[in-house]
Amino acid sequence: MRGASATLDQLGAHGPLFHTLHARDPQAGETVYELDEQQLRYVIDELGPGA
Repeated sequence: MRGASATLDQLGAHGPLFHTLHARDPQAGETVYELDEQQLRYVIDELGPGA
């Protein structure tokens, strides 16, 4: 899925604070890639573990 975001973690005296930042992208939520089982197996076989 398209969409960019990041989480900012602040560690301090008052405990951790977490802020989630979302980029404004008109294409957010769109499918980027969709693979069937055969295509996914090919990618895994080509890249191997830890690639």
